[in-house]
Amino acid sequence: MKQTIHTLIIVIALLATSMGVGVAAHADRLLIVALPAAVGLIMLLRSLGASAERAAWAIFTVWLGTTYIQQGTLLEMGITVFYGGFALLGVYRSPYFLVGAWLFHPIWDSIPRDLPTHLHALPHACILFDIPIGMYLLWAIRQRRWSIQAQDARWWQSIILASYPAVLILMLSLSVTIGAPSGYLLWMAIPLALVLLAATHWLNQQTQRATWAVLAGFVGMTYAHTGGLLDQAFFLGSVGLAAYGYFGSSFALVITWAFFIVWSLLPHTLPVDYSDLPRAMILFCIVCGGYMTSQFKHYRWNPSNSTPSSDGEGITR
Repeated sequence: MKQTIHTLIIVIALLATSMGVGVAAHADRLLIVALPAAVGLIMLLRSLGASAERAAWAIFTVWLGTTYIQQGTLLEMGITVFYGGFALLGVYRSPYFLVGAWLFHPIWDSIPRDLPTHLHALPHACILFDIPIGMYLLWAIRQRRWSIQAQDARWWQSIILASYPAVLILMLSLSVTIGAPSGYLLWMAIPLALVLLAATHWLNQQTQRATWAVLAGFVGMTYAHTGGLLDQAFFLGSVGLAAYGYFGSSFALVITWAFFIVWSLLPHTLPVDYSDLPRAMILFCIVCGGYMTSQFKHYRWNPSNSTPSSDGEGITR
């Protein structure tokens, strides 16, 4: 119950922070609220306790990597994958990876970008937001709030666990980027889903479930780059639901992929090259959602991460 409450608090904080950025941007108050928002977030997440706080900062690190994803470039998609890997390493290996991610981001903010008018102050606001959080994380580590060495996985296992979902996400991103302009997106949808199924089938229960939760969070971002508040809220909601699918009931993952299908049926403002994206998403999610359903129906995934896995400590079957 406590873990569920912590998950909800983290999701609500993520939603509030993201929506707050949009509201502050339209009100031209980004520079004013950036520092107070960082302090408030630090205080809130610290109140959750050391273990939950570390997981929360990992989730916010992934979110941080999507700051400029609306640009739609391969470089921005690549940094999102990079930050996803650092977030996982920050949980499974060393919290110093979280520090590195947050203190590197001001450098990333300094790169010139062609942003919408209402986001002209975003890079400078990000710097004011990122540095206090990065310094706090460094201070917390020095105060021995979190352990440096992974407690339940060896170093090589942590590396694979962190990098494998990132590799799959990169494969998906490149496939969509290449397939959309060439008009093959619809034809690629089902084969891509089957490749993902094959690529994750060899993993053990808990690692496989974690990988699919990460993939669900990424797929939820599909329409977020359109700039619509509803699409951004849906992305954050899908991240929260996917997180609960790992930390709570695996049935939440089934619901997440079903929501993707329903959401793709709604109208979205997309570039001409991506006009087939909603239909491709439906085909892709039907296959992946069917797999999620079979995993839940046959009890292959534990109903809660509090139940010990029968697969041992390794990441493979």
